[in-house]
Amino acid sequence: MVIPQALIPTEERRPINKVKLVITITITTLLALGTMGSLVIRVINDGKPAIGDKERLLVGYLSAFTCQKKFGRIKDDKGQAILSGLMKANDIDPVLLRDSLILKTAAIYTQQLDHSCQAVAINEPEEINKIYKSERRRIR
Repeated sequence: MVIPQALIPTEERRPINKVKLVITITITTLLALGTMGSLVIRVINDGKPAIGDKERLLVGYLSAFTCQKKFGRIKDDKGQAILSGLMKANDIDPVLLRDSLILKTAAIYTQQLDHSCQAVAINEPEEINKIYKSERRRIR
C-alpha cells in the first residue's frame, strides 16, 4: 500500500536523484536486452541442423568403414579406396576428413552400430545430429 505524500512529514521526504534513476534504468535495460538476445540466439541455433548433409553422410561412411574394419570384414587399404570412391561420387570434400569434430562424431556413432554394422537408431540423421551437437557443445 502506498502512503499518501500528505501524510509523510516534509523533513522525511527525499527528492529522487534523477541521475541515479536514469543510470539504474539504463543498466537494467541493457542487462535485460543481453539476456533476451542470448536466449533468442540459443533458440535459433537449436532449431538449425547441427551438421550438413554431406558431413552427415561422411560420418555414416566413416562409421561403417570403422565398424567393418573392427570386425575384420575389410582391409584398411581396400576400405580407404572404397571410401575415397564414395566421397568422389557424392562430391564430398576430402578436407572434411581432417575435421576432428566429424571424426569424433563418427567414432561415437560407430559404437552404436550393431554387429552387422547397421544403424540401430530409428532416425539415423537425427542421431548423428544429436551426437554432433553434444560434441560441439563439449568442445566449446
